[in-house]
Amino acid sequence: MHTICRTQYIAATAQYTAQSTMLRMIVQDPTIRGLVHELASGGGMAVNRMTNLRELYQQVQHFVTTQNIVVHTERNNSFRVPLQRKFKAIDKVPGIDTKRTSLPSEMKQSTIRHINDKYSDHIKLYTDGSKQPSGSAASAFYCDKHRTGEGFRISHLCSNYSAEVNAVLLALKHLTSFHTDSIEDACILTDSQALVSFLKNLKIGDSPPILINKILELVNLYNLETNKNVYFQWIPAHVEVPKNSFCDKLAKLCTERGELCTFPTATEGELRTTLAETSLATHQKEHELRLQDAGSWTNNILSTNDQHEVWFKDITKGNKLITTINRILYGHANNRYFRYLMRIEQDPICECRKGLDELDHILNECELKEEARARIFDKYEASSFQEILKKCLTPTTQPELIEEIYKYIQENNIAV
Repeated sequence: MHTICRTQYIAATAQYTAQSTMLRMIVQDPTIRGLVHELASGGGMAVNRMTNLRELYQQVQHFVTTQNIVVHTERNNSFRVPLQRKFKAIDKVPGIDTKRTSLPSEMKQSTIRHINDKYSDHIKLYTDGSKQPSGSAASAFYCDKHRTGEGFRISHLCSNYSAEVNAVLLALKHLTSFHTDSIEDACILTDSQALVSFLKNLKIGDSPPILINKILELVNLYNLETNKNVYFQWIPAHVEVPKNSFCDKLAKLCTERGELCTFPTATEGELRTTLAETSLATHQKEHELRLQDAGSWTNNILSTNDQHEVWFKDITKGNKLITTINRILYGHANNRYFRYLMRIEQDPICECRKGLDELDHILNECELKEEARARIFDKYEASSFQEILKKCLTPTTQPELIEEIYKYIQENNIAV
C-alpha cells in the first residue's frame, strides 16, 4: 500500500503528529513546558501508565534543548502589535525599481546616496545572514557608529530567512545594550526584502511569529530607554554596498568558524520539518526490514523509492485496468488459491496441477500459459513478470505498455 498509493506509514504519521503537537505545547506555553519537564524527568503520578508518552515528550524536549529552539514566554504569547508603532519599515530605495533592471553599479550608487541623505544622523546597523549548502548557518551585523562587527554560527535548522532575521536580532541586542544613552534614531539596514515587507505589512492587533515578536520587543525596549524610533531599511544584496558586503563576508565566514550563538535561533516550524524527516526515515528503515518477509513481491516490482507519485496518476482507461494492475502489484488476486483461503474453493492447485494457483505461479511458471508467456517475455527481454511491470512503471509510468499488460491478462483469462 505504501509503495502503490504513496501513502505515509501509519506509525510514522502517528509519531510525527504526536511529536508535532508536543513540540507546539512545549515551545509555546510555559505552564505546559513545566508540566512536561516534570513528566519527562520521572515525576508525577501518571508516569507508570504513560511510559510511551513520556518517552515521546523526552525526545521532543531533548530536541528543543539541543537544537537551540526559540521558546515562548507568557509575554510573547500575549503580545499584539500596538496602536502606535515604534518603528518604520521601508522596502524600497529611490532609483531602484522592483524588477531590478538597474545595473549593479547604479544600484550601489542609489543605495549609498539614499543612506547618506536619509540616515546621516542615525545609528546605522548593517545585517546579513548566510545558509550554506552543507547546512551550516550564521548571522552577522556591523555597527557604523562603533565601527565594529560581530557574527555567530546559529542552529543548522535555520533557513536563510531565519539567518537574516537573527542577524537583525543581533543588531538590536547590540543597540539596546550599548546605545541606551543615545539621542539618535536607529536604522537597521538589511537585504532581506521579505523581512522588511513583513514588518511593513503588520497590522494593529496582529500576533506575529516568535522571531518577529522578539524584534518588536527589542524595538519597544529601545524606544522606552531613549524615546527614539527604529527604522528598517531594505537595501539590495550583492551590489557591493561597503558595510553590507562586510556583513555578507562575515556571515559566510562564521558558518565555518564562528562560535555558536548563545541564545536560541531556530523556530518550532524548522524543528517540525526535521521531526517529520526523522520519523519518516526511521519507519521507512523498519518497513524495508519487513519487506524481507511480507511485501517482497511488490518491492521487487516497485520499491518505495522508485516513484514520487502514484503510478496510475495519468492513466485514463478506467478503474478496471487500475484495479487489475494494483492486484498484481499487491500479489493478491481473486484466483483459486485466494478463494481456497476464503473457504470458497476446495482445491488451491492450478489447472496445470504443477503448483498453487497464485500469481507468482500463474504469471511465471504455469505450463498452460507457456507460449503466451514466452512471447511477452521475449518482447520485453525479461525473465519474470515482475521485470516486465518494473519496466512499465519505472522511472515513470508508460500508459501504453500498461495497457498492453492489461490486454495480455484479459486475453489469457488470468484470474486477477
